[in-house]
Amino acid sequence: MASLDAFREEYDSLNELERKKNRLIENLLTRVEELQDGLRDMKLHLEREQATSKTFQSRFYDAEFMLKTRDEKINFNSFVSVLIDGDCMPFLDRFVKSAQQGGMEAARCLRSAVYDYVTRVHKLPANIQIRVRIYANTAGLASAYLYNKILFGMDNLKLFICGFNMGHPMCDFVDAGDGKECADTKLKAWFNQDMADVQCQAVVFGGSPDDGYARLLQPYVGDNSKSNRIILVEGHPFARELAGLKEKFFVAHFPDIFRNAKLPSRGKSDSPTSTPTPIPNAFSYATAVSSIIGGSFFNTNDTNDTLENVPALKANVLTPFSTPRHRW
Repeated sequence: MASLDAFREEYDSLNELERKKNRLIENLLTRVEELQDGLRDMKLHLEREQATSKTFQSRFYDAEFMLKTRDEKINFNSFVSVLIDGDCMPFLDRFVKSAQQGGMEAARCLRSAVYDYVTRVHKLPANIQIRVRIYANTAGLASAYLYNKILFGMDNLKLFICGFNMGHPMCDFVDAGDGKECADTKLKAWFNQDMADVQCQAVVFGGSPDDGYARLLQPYVGDNSKSNRIILVEGHPFARELAGLKEKFFVAHFPDIFRNAKLPSRGKSDSPTSTPTPIPNAFSYATAVSSIIGGSFFNTNDTNDTLENVPALKANVLTPFSTPRHRW
């Protein structure tokens, strides 16, 4: 029979096991409570994140819709600006000679050529608008046409310009005035305005013979987001400074629209004031005067008599006026 000490020892052993079991259960319960608290916190955090996500997602959709609407508005009203220096980029003679009808045809051909270029090369949308502005000293331009015997009256150029303006509502051929830089100043102002306009997808610029435009283009060199929107039109070969910049931009050629050479203008050597023109038929003048004044100044039978011998008539001979020089 086991002794009392043996029973007590076994009892103590069982109590120790029971205490260990209870401690384990308590630890498990404590851990479960901690996990439950953590789970509750995570649920709250998740709910906040979900609410935040929904808020930002809603804002994102709103912003996306606004951007889409804005882009649609921009694309709907987007345009290509065509800026031409009419002084140094004259149209083909056949247009100008055809007066009003030629002006209308020139406007149509220019718009069509620009449209084909920008939709093909720049992949602009089919609904892109083409706005054309041409500035020139029209009086000087008309003089150049007259000097080169392309036109034979000042009104011919006026009719051409009238036809060009009638060719399309967005085609304007404007007389910039007779100042040396009038056309340049207006073109530069419109160029900078169009480049700052987000709706302007491209600027087609024609002024290839004028080096003054190099300073206008220089700030855009190296900025591809802007330089890729600039298209230079080459009619007359580019002037020296522009020739050094043309590789930085797109270059278009419209040989069926613009002349490939400037209009020659009256130079100093051509001016009637630089080389006096002999007075024709001096003998007949002398004869006429002699008949009026009774031969008191000279003998009309002397073939050496000239106007130098007739002060009264010489004083009334008008020297032909000289035509101002221009840039053509």
